[in-house]
Amino acid sequence: MTQRILEPGQIETLASRSIPRVRLPDRTRVFADRAARLRTLARNHALGGYLALVARLCDAQQTALARHAPAAPTDAAIERAETHGMPPLPASGPRDAAWRRRIPMCGFHLDVTLRVAMMQRSGAKW
Repeated sequence: MTQRILEPGQIETLASRSIPRVRLPDRTRVFADRAARLRTLARNHALGGYLALVARLCDAQQTALARHAPAAPTDAAIERAETHGMPPLPASGPRDAAWRRRIPMCGFHLDVTLRVAMMQRSGAKW
């Protein structure tokens, strides 16, 4: 197998076209896919109950994510990032307050689904 040796400048040109800089997960499926994978693992597993619980938590996270529209960076933030060669959104630090308000929703969703599961398992009627 032969390999072509690239001239200076060719690597950068190819990299900017062929390699995505950031690969974001599919917002509509990220936690749902994780929940499905956990449910599959839970079948006939010694920790099946725990894995099912975590799958329900993933369902709650997906519900919260579906109801959250992230704020786009401002034009000033984008300009400042370009000037300094930095990303427009920080990788760490304080998170958007709107997202923090969604966290209790995860707990509520998890509580409701666990109560429904317990009622179904016990055969209780609504």
